[in-house]
Amino acid sequence: MTEQTKRVQRPDGRKARTRKALLDAGSKLFSEQGVERTTVDEIAEAAGVSVGSLYVHFGSKDSLLLQLIDQALEINEQYMQAPEATSALARVLIAGEWYLRFAMEQTVAFRFVAMRVLEPDQSSANDEVNERIAERVQRIVLRVTSDLGQAMEDGEIEKVDLSHAMVFLWGAWNGVAGLVLRQDSLAVTQEVAEAALLQGREILIKGLGGDPAQYRDLPGLPPTPPSAR
Repeated sequence: MTEQTKRVQRPDGRKARTRKALLDAGSKLFSEQGVERTTVDEIAEAAGVSVGSLYVHFGSKDSLLLQLIDQALEINEQYMQAPEATSALARVLIAGEWYLRFAMEQTVAFRFVAMRVLEPDQSSANDEVNERIAERVQRIVLRVTSDLGQAMEDGEIEKVDLSHAMVFLWGAWNGVAGLVLRQDSLAVTQEVAEAALLQGREILIKGLGGDPAQYRDLPGLPPTPPSAR
C-alpha cells in the first residue's frame, strides 16, 4: 500500500469509527434514559469525541436518532422475513418465533423500537422519526396480516375479523417479548417465553378451528440475519 493510499484511507477509517462510536453511544443513552433527557454533550462524551463531530456526521440529535431507528427496524424486518413454509399459517407462526428472537438477540434495538411505538414523541421536531417508525412497522404488520388472511381463505383456520385477530396476535407477541425484558419480579426467562409462545400457538390454532398437530414440526429458525450479528 502506497503512502498516498494510506493518506486517503485513514480519514475514512476514522470517520467510520467516529460514526459508529456516536451511534453506539446514542443507542445506549437513549435506551437507558430516554431521548428527551439525553443531550448532545452526553452522547459526544460517551463516544469519546467532540460535540462538533456529532453535528458533522449527523447534523442533529434527531438525525442520529433517525439513523438508529432505521437500523433497528431494518434488523426487525430481516428477522420477520419468514422462510419458505408449507402454508400461510405456518409463515405466521414462524414470524412470531422470529419476532421473539429479534427481541432476545437485539435487546437494545427492540427496546428502542418498542419505546418509540408505545410512547411516540408528539413534538413536531420528531414527526419524521414517528412517521418512519409507523411506516416500517406497518409494513411488517401488513405482511403478517396478509398471511393470516390467506390462511383463512385457504381453510387452515376459520374466517374471523382479520383486524381483530391481528391486533390480538401482534399484542401477544409484543407482550411476551416485553415480559422477558422487564427488570422486576414480573420478568420471565427466555425459556418460559419460548414455551409460552408454543403454547399460545396451539391455543390460537384451536380457537380458530385449526389442527395444531399439523404445525408442531415447523422448520427450525434460519440463521440470524447477517446484518444483525
